[in-house]
Amino acid sequence: MTQLSTEKSTTVRTQLPPVPPLVRSAVGALDRVAPELVARGALRLWCTPARAKHPSAILGGTAFRTGPIAGQVWGDGPTVYLVHGWGGHRGQLRSLVEPLVAAGLRVVAYDAPAHGDSGPVPLVVGGPPCPR
Repeated sequence: MTQLSTEKSTTVRTQLPPVPPLVRSAVGALDRVAPELVARGALRLWCTPARAKHPSAILGGTAFRTGPIAGQVWGDGPTVYLVHGWGGHRGQLRSLVEPLVAAGLRVVAYDAPAHGDSGPVPLVVGGPPCPR
């Protein structure tokens, strides 16, 4: 029987600085007179992940692009997908590729929409894309 780890697998976290009190006050005041404008700005912030500081590509593998989604594939066998967290990219998972391929698995690592090398996609299928 395989033992499962109780530890969180994500080791890289995006740390955003706190919002300055003056900005909070300004947004609160603007929200009282122009709530639609504040809502549009909030949606834009929500839909825009922090950009990665390091390249997302991992050495080796076969690169692919499916629409706006970029990724890479290694090995043969049952498929395992490496999925990064919010604001992350596939390069953060590079240390997992070699051991998984050595274990006889096909590894697929990709950048989620609007992360790493992937472009933006609609919020919902057939819906409008996130505002730019």
